[in-house]
Amino acid sequence: MLPLSHQQVYQRLLKSALQLQVLAVDGSAGTEFEREWQVLEQSVGQLLALPQEALKADKSFFPYSLHTEIYRAWRLLKTEKLFWQSARQGTTAQQRLRAISVRLGQLIDYCQALLT
Repeated sequence: MLPLSHQQVYQRLLKSALQLQVLAVDGSAGTEFEREWQVLEQSVGQLLALPQEALKADKSFFPYSLHTEIYRAWRLLKTEKLFWQSARQGTTAQQRLRAISVRLGQLIDYCQALLT
C-alpha cells in the first residue's frame, strides 16, 4: 500500500496525464496543452522529490518498479514532445501527437496500477 503522500501525488499525475491525453487525441495542442504539460511536469517533480524508502520497503518491489517505469516513461514523453515541437510538416506533427498520446497512455496505466 502506498503512503498517503505518494497516493496524492500519483493521483495528480494521473489526472493531468488523462487531461493531456484528451488534448493530444483531439489534436488541440495549443496553450491549454502547454498549461497541462506544466501541471504534469510539476507533478513529476513532486513525485521525484518524495522519499522512495517507503516504496522499497514493500517486499515485492512492485511499487518501486512502477515508480522507475513512470520516470522512464516521463523521459520518453519529454523526448516525444521535443520531436513534436520540432516537426515542420503537419503530418509529422500529427504522428508525434499520436506518439505522445501513446506515451501518456503508458504513464496512465502505470499510475492506475499503483493506485489500485
